[in-house]
Amino acid sequence: MTDVTLGPAAPLIFDDDAPAIKVRGYWATVGNRLRYDYVSLFFAAVIILIVLAAIFAPLIAPFDPNKTSMVYRLKPIGFRNFLLGTDELGRDMLSRLIYGGRMSLLMGLVPVVIASAIGGTLGVVAGFLGGPVNMLIMRIVDIFYAFPSVLLAVAISGTMGGGMSNGLLALTLVFIPPLCRVAETATTQVRNLDFSSLHALATTLLSLAVITLIGVGIRLLTMVTIQQRRERMNRQINERLRALIAAYKTLGGSFTGDLTVDPAHRRDLRRHAEAPAAASTEPSDLSVADAPGSDRARRVRDAVEVALSDIILLGTEEQVRLAARAAHELTTGKLVDTQELVVSLRAFVREALDLDPIPSDLVIPLQGPSRPTASGGREKSDKAEGRQGGGGGGMGMGGGMSGGLGLGSGSHHEDGDEEEDGAYSSSHHV
Repeated sequence: MTDVTLGPAAPLIFDDDAPAIKVRGYWATVGNRLRYDYVSLFFAAVIILIVLAAIFAPLIAPFDPNKTSMVYRLKPIGFRNFLLGTDELGRDMLSRLIYGGRMSLLMGLVPVVIASAIGGTLGVVAGFLGGPVNMLIMRIVDIFYAFPSVLLAVAISGTMGGGMSNGLLALTLVFIPPLCRVAETATTQVRNLDFSSLHALATTLLSLAVITLIGVGIRLLTMVTIQQRRERMNRQINERLRALIAAYKTLGGSFTGDLTVDPAHRRDLRRHAEAPAAASTEPSDLSVADAPGSDRARRVRDAVEVALSDIILLGTEEQVRLAARAAHELTTGKLVDTQELVVSLRAFVREALDLDPIPSDLVIPLQGPSRPTASGGREKSDKAEGRQGGGGGGMGMGGGMSGGLGLGSGSHHEDGDEEEDGAYSSSHHV
């Protein structure tokens, strides 16, 4: 084995005249990388333009976003000065898009700022103090983690009702737990380290900033989901209210006259009148107040039947019971009183529209089914007069030819429930 002897190490020579080497800091390195990342620079410019357009919307928007015009509704892209066309109400789409950016930024940034302040503070306190305080705060946070964030936001918003403030509050409550978890984790990791600079604090704040910026997009998507669900619910509620309001007008649109519904058909009235006296039995509950020549009772009955059908489909349990009882009375041939059902509908509609209840000391007269307009009766009377005139002319001709032929021409038909009053008038004229 050969021994190797190492000579003395060469001395290190320092040249004081050599140029110093500059070391880039963290932010300088980030800026240098970002300078050559053209994709990131392009989308950063797009975001900045969107933010500036939303801030200066009154100066940039070409039209009032809420101004409607039926003349310019549903115009295509590029029509005259409407660069993006118009909607179904004639409003400029570009102006509405610019002003809508304000709402999107508000719904995305305000919950982020509030949730970051509250969640970051709770997380730093839990991570720094530790022990029972950490256990209490983080277990409460875990309760929120037990539910999906979007589902929880929809549930909170639906419970508190509509409105921008309730939507902002729902988004803020949902996204406090993630920010609290991030702040607590970062604080726990650096709590026992010896710091000679603010590097650890900057790292914690940077982590929160990254999570916050990512949360802006998530909050916007969540808000869109909540708004779509709310719009769908509002459409259903509006359709239901519209049907019940129409039913209320039909069942309670009259304060004078006969306030009950006559279920009698005219053919039943005619058969009842033509029945022999010897075979007459106990009279039924069919009303004979309206003469057979009047068609008003039938039209009132038909409108009430449609209204009762809508109430059975869309009403509350109490309203369905009242409507079912009224329908049963109609089928058994009894007079129907709609006052109790009208009161129930009136209270429900006022409550749904957030209107104050009617004062208890105010006495409202009894209400009954609305009477049909007189246009239909006027048209039928005109037709009857025309038939009478025709019958008179025929009789005149028949008188000139033969008396027997004239009398033979005076026969008329009976057509059940749809028989008109003109037939009786023609026969009487003969």
